[in-house]
Amino acid sequence: KWTKPEYNGGFKITGYTVEKRDLPNGRWLKANFSNILETEFTVSGLTEDAAYEFRVIARNAAGAISQPSEPSDAITCRDEIEAPRIMVDAKYKDTLVVKAGEIFKLEADVAGRPPPTLTWTKQDKELEETAKLEIKIADFSTVLTNKDSTRRDGGAYMLTASNPGGFAKHIFNVKVLDRPGPPEGPLSVSDVTIDKCVLAWLPPLDDGGANIDHYVVEKRETSRLAWTSVATEVP
Repeated sequence: KWTKPEYNGGFKITGYTVEKRDLPNGRWLKANFSNILETEFTVSGLTEDAAYEFRVIARNAAGAISQPSEPSDAITCRDEIEAPRIMVDAKYKDTLVVKAGEIFKLEADVAGRPPPTLTWTKQDKELEETAKLEIKIADFSTVLTNKDSTRRDGGAYMLTASNPGGFAKHIFNVKVLDRPGPPEGPLSVSDVTIDKCVLAWLPPLDDGGANIDHYVVEKRETSRLAWTSVATEVP
């Protein structure tokens, strides 16, 4: 950017030419290929880590051109570096609870310069797409979709964003609820009388992702195939 010259030579200023010079010993070269009407210009085609100076020449309606401006301060071309940041919806702050067979999605927006590299991991292993696991990654967003949840899909999913400025991570906690496993045996039968007995068992190894609330006890006469309910809410 620059300001208009204080003296226009008696005619309206009709345009500008921007010149650039490679440092330390480059020649001044024209940086624009069309007339510049405003007092700012974006110079393209620069080389990363190269140093440059710039200057501006004004032209008026009579076709007269000015002396070049004083050169700019030297600049070195580098992308701005901004450490990554991960932004997620408030619902992901707590454990995401789904039922077995349901679809769940983990979504995040990401900021940083240059665009961060994004990686999904679970139990220290990088996740890859499968028939039921879909991972979409763009420059500044990502979505992980599980199309058919099972108990094994519960746990901590870590999203890591990294670039030359540093890294950021967010952990998504997922719980998948399912039917509990069968009570552990052997089923103990004691205190047998003519019309009753006492049954004892151990809790299932897998509670289905939630505390066991109660048990259902059924019986079957050895001569029959059908089971009938004895008690439906045994604590």
